[in-house]
Amino acid sequence: MTWNHYIALMRLSKYLAKTGVASRKESTALIKSGRITVNGIIEKNPTYEVQRDDIIKKGETVLLAKTNLQYILLNKQKNTTTRPESSVSVDDLFQKLNINILNGKSIFQMREIELGLTVVTNDLDLIEKLSAKNTRIKKTYLVYFELDLTEKNIDQIQLQLAGALIKSVNENTLEITLYHGSHIEIIETIEQIGIAVLKVDCIYFAGLTKKDLPRGWHRELTDMEVTRLKFFNVL
Repeated sequence: MTWNHYIALMRLSKYLAKTGVASRKESTALIKSGRITVNGIIEKNPTYEVQRDDIIKKGETVLLAKTNLQYILLNKQKNTTTRPESSVSVDDLFQKLNINILNGKSIFQMREIELGLTVVTNDLDLIEKLSAKNTRIKKTYLVYFELDLTEKNIDQIQLQLAGALIKSVNENTLEITLYHGSHIEIIETIEQIGIAVLKVDCIYFAGLTKKDLPRGWHRELTDMEVTRLKFFNVL
């Protein structure tokens, strides 16, 4: 087993999360279920401290922690998807866009009509944090509609999306800013009141913007941007 000082005395649940096998929360459940062995012995204690020569397995698979976590900002184009259950795999999309990341996942599961900013990473702890309902994150979307909106339509949308900041861009486009929820809540809420959504474009996410990032392009996050995402409670 290749050892790195970063792994020394790491709790088993955190170590599993670093391997990419599961998030920290899921890793704890995995350990408690008796599916993880340390040196051939079942270990059910998530707080067990991993030692230098430990060999950790799930079944017959040796689990090696990743120290090369990657963080990529993607400006997703229309008619592609980052949803795992899609017939077109996420890995195929990343390969097409030349995103070289092992076991990478998108923070947002985006369908064909959902485009714009998302973060692609193999850091499952970060995905879990940013996906949690109690995490307060500023997100701004441009929402496009098939038909022109009336003042009554806008009032209905504002009433249903309580707490959202809504601005009219033109007759068939709204700018909607949320601190809780995502594009999924926007689409479902608006369509429940009988208004068809054409597409939703994320233009701002937790301090990240599309600056110098055309549609379909991506870039690595800076160390400062990663730190902000990982350690700030309000984004």
